[in-house]
Formats: sequence, C-alpha cells, structure tokens
Amino acid sequence: MECKQRLYLTADKAKLVAEGDKEAATLYASPGDEIPEKAAELFGLVDGALPGRKAKFAEVKDGTAPPNKEAPPPADKGGTKPKDKAAVKKAATPDPIAPPAAAGEGENA
Repeated sequence: MECKQRLYLTADKAKLVAEGDKEAATLYASPGDEIPEKAAELFGLVDGALPGRKAKFAEVKDGTAPPNKEAPPPADKGGTKPKDKAAVKKAATPDPIAPPAAAGEGENA
C-alpha cells in the first residue's frame, strides 16, 4: 500500500499518528513510501492514510506543476552583491586573535 500522508509512530510504538500530533515520536512513512499490508492492517490504515483524516499533501495526478511553481522567480530575488564580500565581512567581525589592550603596562616595571 502506498502511503498518502506523513505517519509517525508514538514513543511506545503502539500506534501510528498523523504529522503534528503531540504523541508523534518517530517518522514511520512519508507520502509515496510503500507500507506493508500487514502493517496497514495492524495500524488500521485506509488507502495509505489514517481513517478520518485527509492527507496534508495534495496529490498531483496529471503530472503538471502546481500553479504557484510555474512563474519564474522575481528578478530581484537575490538582492545586490557587495563588490568585495571579504572586506565587508572583515570589517563587521572583530579579530579574535588580536592582543589585549595595553592598559596597565608599566605597573610592574
């Protein structure tokens, strides 16, 4: 049986729960994974999902991309890059190996 939703085992491994359940401890199967018939019967799965719950992930049956994935990314998605990234980073971070300030030199001299 093909899994239709993310299924988790409880901590005692006695039952399967859906994603987001407070008892979820260990991932058992993701959509598309093959679930043995014996396990499906043991946990009461119906058509690859827990009974009474709809799968969280929409299934695309015709093989086309969802409408929100068809548009190209915006031109300004990456922002502008600085000319010299190393110089910008160096100016922003203090030198961890710099010697301590010389305050108090000569006290013991």
